[in-house]
Amino acid sequence: MLIPLGLQTNELRDLYDRADGLILSGGGDIHPERYRDTLTEMCKRIDPERDKLEFALVRWTAHSSAISPQRSLVQLNTISSRTTHGTSAHTDLK
Repeated sequence: MLIPLGLQTNELRDLYDRADGLILSGGGDIHPERYRDTLTEMCKRIDPERDKLEFALVRWTAHSSAISPQRSLVQLNTISSRTTHGTSAHTDLK
């Protein structure tokens, strides 16, 4: 299922609860505010609405199985430790 941007939290949670798993596509950068950094010219194609939606999904999935490309790995790292360096394309996930 493709989840549209702009859903209310309860609508998003309803869709999430009906899904068997979660796969997040790759894409633009996560806004640096999410990992307490500043916006630089290295950041490309930032979409705060997408960040909001995906971070909610990743939080709900954090304790279950998920197939995740690099962008959601950065999100998991950001949520769990609140640290990362640079943009998602230049992140040290150690």
